[in-house]
Amino acid sequence: MKSSLTRFLAAAAVLPAVAAIASCGSDGASADGGDAEIVIARGAGVNGAAIETLVGEFEEETGVEVDTVELSDTDYGPKMRLIQQTGRSDFDLAIAIPGDIFPLTDTDGVYAPLDTAGFDPEGLAALEEAGLVEDNHLGNQDITPLTVYSNEFADNPPKTWADFFDLEKYPGYRGLQSGGFGVPINIEIALLADGVAPADLYPLDLDRAFAKLDTIKDDITLWDAAPKSLQDVLDGNTTMTFTYSPAALGAVKDGADVGVTLFEDAPIVRGYAALLEKGPNGPEAGQQFLDWWSKPEVQAKYAELTNFGIVLPSTAVYERLDRKDLAYAPFVEGQEQGSLLDYEYYTETNDAGVSNLDEVLNRWNEWRAS
Repeated sequence: MKSSLTRFLAAAAVLPAVAAIASCGSDGASADGGDAEIVIARGAGVNGAAIETLVGEFEEETGVEVDTVELSDTDYGPKMRLIQQTGRSDFDLAIAIPGDIFPLTDTDGVYAPLDTAGFDPEGLAALEEAGLVEDNHLGNQDITPLTVYSNEFADNPPKTWADFFDLEKYPGYRGLQSGGFGVPINIEIALLADGVAPADLYPLDLDRAFAKLDTIKDDITLWDAAPKSLQDVLDGNTTMTFTYSPAALGAVKDGADVGVTLFEDAPIVRGYAALLEKGPNGPEAGQQFLDWWSKPEVQAKYAELTNFGIVLPSTAVYERLDRKDLAYAPFVEGQEQGSLLDYEYYTETNDAGVSNLDEVLNRWNEWRAS
């Protein structure tokens, strides 16, 4: 296996890393919030840039000052585990918490109750219809893993996960994510490529998944950030990779010479927004932003800013967007591709006394080291 990156932080390996990020975001910026009235943790990349733009609009409309803290996908886990352990947080609201991290840290009063009384009525109705509102969190994004491939395959593009693993038919290195919620995706697509039906994925047959991964182990290039996965294809380091829709669709929008496709049954990652019980300004501060965030027009703008890669499965949002821009969005009516990762399964404690997610991550680390 060729690894272009060395850092690997995942939920099972968060403890050694927590001290390193105890007081700063992934970019090293201060996370104390200063004198801001709300401090918001957000993701990196296209997602983070979109939220940063919307925060500016929120400040202009409301006059409320906001500071943001950037956390990459791999930093989110250690940071939330640290908050869970210490009971202290340097932000009031976390947006885009990866779906594999949220349930693992949803204990001991880490997250404050959500009050939807101030939500936009149309937005709240749409969110409730989609099942995205719970007592202490809100589903705030669905991201689809797309497959990006070299245009040398343009005449016969890959169509299935089996094609992704077929090195004879489609020669060249494959890109997989090194950590974070990319690891469960790596496992699930290996099983789908090996012929497991989507309805039969759980409980995961890890022996079968790693046997399938073994078939391309010497031809894998790992990445830890979606833009790197795109660059690897453009540079010829890989000929095919899975990556996340904002990065892939952004590259296409910018004229990148690559092919992009959405395989049927692509595992979909959901992100969550949640108020922190003990943030610097209290959960009421973050609630102000969520009230504004719930507006369908804000969510439509969020979709546009992420190149339509992040879309809430809400009719109230779709109606505000051009249908042609939703070609790769999950759950849009008439586009039934993809299925949500089963986070309930991943957080269950198995017979070995660890969560299924921890077992997946431990096996992945062992497999990488072997």
